[in-house]
Amino acid sequence: MKKHLLSTALLIAGTALVLAAGEPVRDSKAGEEREVAGVKLCWCPAGKFLMGSPLSEPERRPGEDQVQVRLSKGFWIGKHEVTQSQWRRVVGVFPGPFTAGEGDNFPVYTINFAEAEGFCKNLQI
Repeated sequence: MKKHLLSTALLIAGTALVLAAGEPVRDSKAGEEREVAGVKLCWCPAGKFLMGSPLSEPERRPGEDQVQVRLSKGFWIGKHEVTQSQWRRVVGVFPGPFTAGEGDNFPVYTINFAEAEGFCKNLQI
């Protein structure tokens, strides 16, 4: 199986990891999972979808208009937040102190884009 280096990282909601502009592994299907270095990833194919709330939705807020979104490239996304133990396994050194007393399964947080990108560069699928 050919390996592809994941090239781009984004932080979503603090710690959810998006590995953008990834390459599908052979004929990957939407939602297909891969595990790399203990990190579960799901394939999100290119395509279109409707995002936002319909006018009839209860408790709809202003600015939630529906828009058509087109993804020109598929991407791999982390199924769960990256934990402190996963970070250690993939990167080795954390740029700051881990949260004391929370344990290895506590999500990593307070990392910046460059640090997240470094994490992604160390993952290969």
